[in-house]
Amino acid sequence: MTARTGYLRAQIALHWVVVALVGVQLVLNDGMQQAFDDRMDGKASADGAWATLHIAVGISVLVLAALRLGLRLTRGAPPPPEDNPAIVKWAGTLTHVALYLMLFAMPLSGATAWFGQSEIAAELHEYGRLVLIALIGLHVLGALTEHFVLGQNTLLRMFRTEANLPGKAAPPRRRG
Repeated sequence: MTARTGYLRAQIALHWVVVALVGVQLVLNDGMQQAFDDRMDGKASADGAWATLHIAVGISVLVLAALRLGLRLTRGAPPPPEDNPAIVKWAGTLTHVALYLMLFAMPLSGATAWFGQSEIAAELHEYGRLVLIALIGLHVLGALTEHFVLGQNTLLRMFRTEANLPGKAAPPRRRG
């Protein structure tokens, strides 16, 4: 597979749609927790609409993550900049792998909790939410560090297609 310098428009769109949907999931979390508790207690829930929305968005995240991974495996992804320190490359790869795992684990654990009425799956899903939030923070911090500290254009790759990428971003200015 040829090394890429950027992503396809579809890869960029899938990235940002998944970002938005995960954000929605984090906002809908409280209503879903209450609906799950009511379900486990055998009661009808006033938060049933939130639960339905949370489930639909979760299934959407799972499908879009599968599409995104399929594109990544068939089309490829640009490698990290060669002049990045090894620790930055390692951390970036590890964070990406963990994010992909969570994009699959969260909908699957949530579906198991809801449809299987599993308290264990619900607990794993809740702890997974905390892990996902931490991974998102690391991912954003890494992208900003690569762009503003290391002077790479990796951040721009999620906003512009491969054909519209400039060369390397200008190095950060030193204050004298």
